Order: sequence, then C-alpha cells, then structure tokens
Amino acid sequence: KYLKEDNIKITIWSDVKVGTGLAASTSLVVSLINGLDKRYSIQRARRLLAQEAFELERLHLNQDGGWQDQYSTVIGGINFMEFRSKGNLIHPIKLKPNTIRELEESLILCNTGIQHNSGNIHKDQNKNLSKENIINQVKENKDLSYAMREDLLQGNLTQFANKMDHAWHLKRNFSEKISSKKLDSIYSLAKEAGALGGKLLGAGGGGFFLFFVP
Repeated sequence: KYLKEDNIKITIWSDVKVGTGLAASTSLVVSLINGLDKRYSIQRARRLLAQEAFELERLHLNQDGGWQDQYSTVIGGINFMEFRSKGNLIHPIKLKPNTIRELEESLILCNTGIQHNSGNIHKDQNKNLSKENIINQVKENKDLSYAMREDLLQGNLTQFANKMDHAWHLKRNFSEKISSKKLDSIYSLAKEAGALGGKLLGAGGGGFFLFFVP
C-alpha cells in the first residue's frame, strides 16, 4: 500500500519505558500506522486500525497478548470490551459527570519500578488454562467484569473498588509470574494507606499499579 521509493525518516521518543503495562508499544504501532495512512491519504476505520496493529504485533512480530491494548489505544474513552472467537464487541460506557469526576480523583497510578516481559507471562498463563481451578477463577473474573460495569453505570464506586481488589487476587493466581513478594508488599502497603482496591496494568509482573483511593 505504501510507496517503496518514498524515503521517510521516523524518530521515536517517549518518556514511558518498555515493560510498564501502559500499552506504550501498541500506542507507538498505532501512531505509526495512522501516520503513514495520513501520509498516503489512506482512509481506515478505527476497528481496521486496531486490527492492523493487532496483526503487526501478534502475528508478524510474534508478541503474545490480547486485543485490549489495540482497541483502548485506537478508540479511547471508557469502554466495556467483549472478546469472542466470532468477533469483538466494544461497548462505550456513558457515565454520569459526577462518576467521572470521582473516578479521576480516586484513581492513582503507582510505578513499581519493575519492568516486565508480558509475552513470557501470557505464555505461562496460557499453560495454566488447562487446570480446572484456574479455569473456574478466570470465569469468576469474567463475571466480576460485568458486575463492575454495572457498578460504574450506577455510580457505586466503593463496590467497584472492592471488586477490583477481588479481581486482582484472582488474577495473581493465573500465573506465578504475575505477582511477587515485592509486588504483594506494595499492594499491601497501598491497602493499609487507604486504597480499597487495585490491579497491575497489563499482563502483570511489574510496571504500574492502578489503585482506587477514596
């Protein structure tokens, strides 16, 4: 689609390090594709942009992972995402202004200072999906996501935060690489300091915690 004889110099700079769980690599891929599209006057729907970024990362570069980073980066905003074999569904969540303000005031990013390799975590997690107890916990985590969506829509942020806490304790069981003694210590300190719940962003193993603090 692009002209081979057209020489383009691309310079990349970011204050977000690799392995933070903030979807920095996907944001770069999306920005690069979108920039080239603009350069060559290619019109691409947002879903197709997410698809292109997914195929580049997951298929061509063989990076393990899901779809959430691509859709989050391309679409933006607050969404409820359902990933299915027959197609992905993205539902925008329209929250009340007061709920959005309270979320903005209550959500805190905490840098653990630990970098992670999400691919290794995903591979280990996929191996564990053959275990019945892990399958049951994954299903419970999925059910929690629907309940958390309802909490957001109704403005019940305390219940939302409590479910975040429960979801994190479920997720950390999916793979021994998701958490560690140091990460567990950070989480415990945050809870003692007033956080109601939280989770590691991305695959886990390091990067940033997202805490809900009233």
